Amino acid sequence: MYEGHSTGRVARIWPDGHLDTTFRSTIYSGRVTRNFYFYPDGRILVFGRMMAPEYPNDTLAVMRLHPDGSTDTTWPSIPFLNYGQFRGLASITDYLEIEPGKLIVVGQFNAIGDQPLGAITTIDTAGNVLWDYLPGTGAGFTEPIDNNSPSCYLQGIKEGPDGSIYIMGSFSGYNDGCGDHPEQRLITRLYPLNVGVKEEAKTEGIRVYPNPGNNLLQVAVGTNQPFEVKVRDGTGRVVLAGKPQATPLELSSGSLAAGVYLVEVIVDDVRQTVKWIKQ
Repeated sequence: MYEGHSTGRVARIWPDGHLDTTFRSTIYSGRVTRNFYFYPDGRILVFGRMMAPEYPNDTLAVMRLHPDGSTDTTWPSIPFLNYGQFRGLASITDYLEIEPGKLIVVGQFNAIGDQPLGAITTIDTAGNVLWDYLPGTGAGFTEPIDNNSPSCYLQGIKEGPDGSIYIMGSFSGYNDGCGDHPEQRLITRLYPLNVGVKEEAKTEGIRVYPNPGNNLLQVAVGTNQPFEVKVRDGTGRVVLAGKPQATPLELSSGSLAAGVYLVEVIVDDVRQTVKWIKQ
């Protein structure tokens, strides 16, 4: 409530302190952080642990609002999980934009779908999880104290003057995709921009076709070495996979919904990804 008006969990206030009654959000439960992301067209990303009637029986850590505050239902429901239980325990507390439209988000979660992930990941402003930016498992659980449950929680993320990135919270150890760092506690400094992701050698000659495609996906690699292919949807879930001994690989994609997918190709322990569109 504000000035006697029901506002939901998000309200817009004029500079003189009065309520802007042209803005109306339907978020009715949970909590919303103070850190909003604003699109050039006036849309808003809000973070926290939220429920709205447009997503019945679901709790979202990220939602998108139209300029008037109404829920943008084209935003996908990213399945953040906490302690492997129901969605209502997971939350996002802070974000950092590392490139235009690409955000590192931190909070209280330890998985996205069936992919273990400790309290940090990267998403884009279209609602896709960008697995290549942070290939490790992230922050680890603290040890239980006095029979309490262990915790894996990142409260904030900030960029320093030199471009270094700092994360802070309650965690024990950090995995950046290059190795485990068990000595990391409470606050950790990450490398600028690539956030500690190991630079991967380019694998020449990778072809994913037809692109856009429909019921058949073919992956060719310009080498005679064995290779592995994983196709991930926007949440990072592996929806197709294959491990042929020769190129090209043909995968039946007729069961996949239309949308954007990441085709992950691994040759001799070197990974490269290609965006593929299913029509």
